Amino acid sequence: MEIKKVFVVGAGLMGSGIAQISAQAGYQVWLCDMSKEACQKGKQRIEDSLQRSVKKGRITEEKMSEVISAISLTSSYEDCKDADLIIEAVYENEAVKKDVLEKISAECSENAVIATNTSSISIAELSKSVKNPKNFMGMHFFSPVPAMKLLELVKYIRTSDETIEIAMEFGRATGKECIVA
Repeated sequence: MEIKKVFVVGAGLMGSGIAQISAQAGYQVWLCDMSKEACQKGKQRIEDSLQRSVKKGRITEEKMSEVISAISLTSSYEDCKDADLIIEAVYENEAVKKDVLEKISAECSENAVIATNTSSISIAELSKSVKNPKNFMGMHFFSPVPAMKLLELVKYIRTSDETIEIAMEFGRATGKECIVA
């Protein structure tokens, strides 16, 4: 499966960083949070980060504009229905993550890969909240996402090899060094 659209849930520090690197890699990105204000804050965080990169000569103004225009904002999980990769990046609370994953899973396509950005919650436990566990995995980014090169891909017993390969392709496209745990 070719990834075209990435849907990121959570517009905080981690989610906005994931949205930024996804858009920089050429993906169409939807950044989702519960309120329009949270989404706007996340997009502003991205713009500030990109502006620092422009000032340091790492990217051009044109690239910055291109990246910003590739990011759409939403407060609706329904917008994940045609996403190829969905990355949940809400705060580290198991009940909240399970609720978000259940809602996303109800809206997304059968083939969508769903990943959770967690460092401490069991992937197997979180997988109980998705309808297609073979397409579910952990995708642990390190902070700050645009600067840190490591991406830990967390496979559990039901994660398919194809899901890991799709995640590996995404990781490489975003400039990450991927390790599978």
